[in-house]
Amino acid sequence: MNESSLGRSLVIGIVNNASDRTLVSTESQFTRLLRSASREFDVRFRFFVCPEARRSGHPKTASGEPYRDIGELFSSWVDALIITGIEPQTPQSEDRATNS
Repeated sequence: MNESSLGRSLVIGIVNNASDRTLVSTESQFTRLLRSASREFDVRFRFFVCPEARRSGHPKTASGEPYRDIGELFSSWVDALIITGIEPQTPQSEDRATNS
């Protein structure tokens, strides 16, 4: 019997708000760390980005799959959620920061 058939799997959602330059390295750091720390579990990941984050294009995971829009998170099942990276900036929040 493998671990998945024993019900020992985890689905971890990662909202990766890292910059385009560090997106894949941030993803890799988290996946390596979590897989090595959870050897008893079959760990799977779902990657999300905020549409407000400035990007040069639609980001892809290290395996080449497109990141999901954070709106899909609410209809997805995850056992744990990690939010990492820079705070997304919207025009409204930038205005508040400069007017404070």
